[in-house]
Amino acid sequence: MQREAVEMTVRHETAKRLLPDLGREGCGEGKTLAAVARDLEVTRQVLMDRAATFTDAEAVNAGCLSCLKCPAMAARFASQALTVAA
Repeated sequence: MQREAVEMTVRHETAKRLLPDLGREGCGEGKTLAAVARDLEVTRQVLMDRAATFTDAEAVNAGCLSCLKCPAMAARFASQALTVAA
């Protein structure tokens, strides 16, 4: 057994390696979270873990400012942690 913090670090690093550059082609209007994950050939959890590790610039690049399908992004918006830098 690992501590939760260690497990989260491993999950986030795995997601970054599997999806290093998730641009707008990954997510799209009308797609479900499951469909996006299937298109990218990862699990929904990996996709959410990657979203949780986005920098603000990566979130903007992936189109997350208008998308709350991913629970990781929904939580981020709710806490207002996402800021858009020009």
